[in-house]
Amino acid sequence: MMTKCSNRIAFAATALLIIGSTTTALAQQLKGNVVDKNSHETLIGAVVTMEGTNLKAVTDIDGNFQLNGLKKGTYTLYINLLLSGKTQKSIKILPKAP
Repeated sequence: MMTKCSNRIAFAATALLIIGSTTTALAQQLKGNVVDKNSHETLIGAVVTMEGTNLKAVTDIDGNFQLNGLKKGTYTLYINLLLSGKTQKSIKILPKAP
């Protein structure tokens, strides 16, 4: 569901990913939470990267991550967890609505 300041995407593959994005004047921030699809337990230490950028984050003890400095556009988000493999999702970063 999209709102004025954020959007959320539910993604079920090997993990459930909830993403929210917020806008700043020049770049956007992507925040999310990575949890196990079946147990809904947080996935600690998952590496989150964006294709075509040098951006990388590692999920904390609560499964949270944050990527800063994104420009509007379409990206492929990768989540890599050592024992679960790699999951990917295409996401679109939109400019802030007026």
